[in-house]
Amino acid sequence: MLEDSKIDYSSIEIHVRRARLERSLALGNAIAESIFTVWVALKRAGQYLKVQAEQLTKTPDSYSTSLRRP
Repeated sequence: MLEDSKIDYSSIEIHVRRARLERSLALGNAIAESIFTVWVALKRAGQYLKVQAEQLTKTPDSYSTSLRRP
């Protein structure tokens, strides 16, 4: 009688494996998107700092002073 009442868990095991695979895929995708977002933000920050540095080191077209001219 005990031999006849065995339950086949193979379909459940397949479902669990697929669920784990989907979860791993979603996690990997989230990590990849986070890395890409950080990379784009760093590139934009670098471009902004480059423009600011160029403006600060730019030679002025004309020099002015607050001293009186003779």
